Order: sequence, then C-alpha cells, then structure tokens
Amino acid sequence: MNFPEIYATVEITKTEIRFLVGKFRTGTLGLRVIFKDRKKGHWLTDNDEVLDTSAVARHLKKMITAFETSFDEKIVRVSVVFPTNTLTIKRVYSTVFTDRNNYIVTNDDRNALYRDAKEKCKNIKQEVVVLRPSCFKLDGVQEKSNLLIGIKARFIEMESYVYLIDKKVFSSHKEVVKKAEKELHLYNIQNYSLARQCLTEKEFKRIFALTNWDNEKIDIGFFSRETLMKKITLPYGVKDLVNSLAVRLDAKYDTAEKYLLKLINFSTDAIDQVPIYRKYIARERKTFELNFLQIKKMIEEEIVKLIAKVDNEIGKELQNNIALCNIYHSGKITEIAGFKELIKKSRYSRQSLIYYSMVKGANEIWTTAICGSMVTAHQQNKASSVLKTSTITIQKDEKQKNNVVNGRPINYNKTNNVQNRGMVPNNLPPQQMGQRQFVPNHIPNNVQMVPVNMNMPQGNVQKFQNDNQMLNQNGIIRTQRNR
Repeated sequence: MNFPEIYATVEITKTEIRFLVGKFRTGTLGLRVIFKDRKKGHWLTDNDEVLDTSAVARHLKKMITAFETSFDEKIVRVSVVFPTNTLTIKRVYSTVFTDRNNYIVTNDDRNALYRDAKEKCKNIKQEVVVLRPSCFKLDGVQEKSNLLIGIKARFIEMESYVYLIDKKVFSSHKEVVKKAEKELHLYNIQNYSLARQCLTEKEFKRIFALTNWDNEKIDIGFFSRETLMKKITLPYGVKDLVNSLAVRLDAKYDTAEKYLLKLINFSTDAIDQVPIYRKYIARERKTFELNFLQIKKMIEEEIVKLIAKVDNEIGKELQNNIALCNIYHSGKITEIAGFKELIKKSRYSRQSLIYYSMVKGANEIWTTAICGSMVTAHQQNKASSVLKTSTITIQKDEKQKNNVVNGRPINYNKTNNVQNRGMVPNNLPPQQMGQRQFVPNHIPNNVQMVPVNMNMPQGNVQKFQNDNQMLNQNGIIRTQRNR
C-alpha cells in the first residue's frame, strides 16, 4: 500500500533562507515540489554560523505556516542541509569483538562499530553530521562491502568516512528548527545533496567530480561509490566575475550582473555586432560604447581563467584516471545563457556535463541541494522498516495491512492526517552499505568505470538524463532563459 511521502527541508545560506516541500509520487513519476519560498538577507557569518537564530526561525515558521494553510497539511519535522565551509572529512578504522559464546554478528555489533567511529572523531569544536562505512573485514582476512547480520566472525573491522562541521554551525542551524517549533528530521551536507540530485543512481556509484559554481566560491567534490572522498574550495565565484565585469564596464555591480546573467547569450552570434552598452565618461569627455561580441570577450576571458583553475585541481586529484571519469557542473554560473559553449574551453570538455533541473515545480538552481536531500530521505525510507516523513511516521508491519497507523485508523480520503508529535528527531543514519569506495587519486585497477566516448569531437559537451525512477529530472542545459 502506498503512503504519501512529503518532505520539508530548509537550507540557510549566507544570503538566503530556502524552504521547499516536496512530494514523491507513486510509480516512476518521482519528486514534485509543491511549495517553495525563500527570503533574502544576511543570515550567516563567514564561518556558516547563523547570525540570529530567532529571526531566521520566525521567517521559517512563516513559510511553514503558509504551506500548512494552503495545503491543509501539518508539518511535524523539517530536514536541514548544512553549508560546508567548515566541513572536515576523516577516514576512521573501528574494531569490535563478537560474543564469545557463538561468534555471531548482530545488529548491536554493527551499532558498536558506528559508535566507536564517532567517538574517535569526537572533539569539542566539531560535530559529526554523517558517517559512511566503506569496507568491513571479518577476522582480519575476509573483506566485505556490506556487513550481513547473522554471519560468523570473531571480530569485525570497519573502514568509514566521517563528515564533521563546526559545532557552533551545527548548533545554530539546529536551534533554528527548534525555535520554529518543529522536530529535526534528517540532516546532510550540501555537496552530498547536490550530487544526489544531479546524478542518477547508476552514475552516483561511479567515480566522478562535481563542481559547484557558487556566488562566492567554487566547491569541487570528488566522489567514489556514493561517498564524498574529498572537497576542494577555490575562493572565486560568480561574484568575482560580476565585479571584474563591472570594473571593465565602469558600471555598478547590479548593472554588470544583469549583463552577465540576463542579456548576454553565448549560444548565438546573430546579434554580436549590435551595440548593447553605452556610457558617457565625464572625466574623459567621451562616450563609451560596446557591442555584444566585445562584452562576450570580456566575460569569456574571466571565465576561462576560472575554468583553468578548476581543471588544474581536477587533474591533480584524478591524475591518469581523468579520461574515465565524468565531471559535472552545477551552480549559479549555469544561469549564464550558453554556458555549455564556455565549458568547451575546458581541457576535459569531452567528459563535462552540466546539470539542469526537470523536477516539476523546482527548475531554479537554488533548489538543487534541497531536492537532493529529499531524494536521500526517500531512498532511506525505501530501505527502512519505518516510513518517516515530515508529516507521518508509519511502521511497515501488520498494522499497515490492518489500515492502522500510530494506533489510529487511516483515512484514505485524506491521506495526510497521520502525525506523530512524540517522535524523537534522529540524525541521518549510516547509509546503505554499498560497494567498497576508493580515494580518487588512488584508484585500483579492479574498479569498474565506464569509459568516456573518446571518439566524440573535441569540445562537444555530453548530454545526461536521469534514467532512474525520478524520470526526466536532470540533463544538460539547453537554455538559461527564465531561470
């Protein structure tokens, strides 16, 4: 029997409070965003800590109330996407001995491994956000990608990757949800959530790089088998492009931003010779005039410099395996019309792919990470014995067959009336134990990767479509107008 899956998620950035409510539809229809809102302002410090938790909570509460009023739904819990300026990734090894009476691996043994890994990372300045196991060893010999309950072993060793952020950052974001009078559902980091949304299930299991071109920085995440192995941050962003263009045009920031993101189109040269900018410079007593082509060249010069910096970092990390790995691009820079023409300037253009959203109700770039968080929650619920969303909690047992949830009969004419206010908010638990993961610049020969078509003409940016159950949700950018 299908139950409604409604997820409410908030992402607080330096300049925006972003709130989305999404619903997963039955069959292969996937995610549909049914409510979205954002509030612009100055919300975070340079260290990602919320400046005023009470003010942010008030705005969040208004957004939630607006949704509840419009849809006659009650939001019980909200998920959070954390920013990653303070992110630290640690590789941890843990060991646990099984019961001497029978040497059978139990769920308690697995939980003990997770606790041990978290304890080894525990410190007064950082908080564990996510833990992802990568490999298990039984009795120091037999290696497993997944720990099966019930098998025999005297002791178990686990290799895992633990993601930590600054404790003040964690507490301030958590406090916002608490002050909004909601439970904390799940939480995850921005880089992982972006990858979850930009790639299909099949692509997510491979080795790849994801470049997030943000307003103030460029984050390059290196992934292997569903795990973020390393993150590199470059202190350049779209804001720097706009500032450089403003200087060259002798214009204000807002004017330069309008030319960069709204007026210039790199996909066509039909109007390149048409004058588009004219300014009288009083100190020189002359009129300054530029056509489309001249401004295009200014922008291209600046972007090519950034692309070269990104290429250098990716080349150093992936080394000789670069030809076998795809590089995905997302973020604010993709709002430039014809950005796919600019990315052809990359040394790795043949394996470069650009994300755009086809999620119904969420075609804006700023919704990407939040949609990825909802996909993560949906995947977790598929593998769990408990269906837990932002509106309901359902045990997948005999009560479900008897049309009873949380001790009450289910009204199928109003499927969203089931709530559980007493549920304790939980952290995002360890993900499903997937295949073994590897650090990108140390990839063994036995790792299966799909080679890029090397016969493709130089400079051709590939298309990619989401062919999993979230049908037609992402692909290559064809147009940036109206975004």
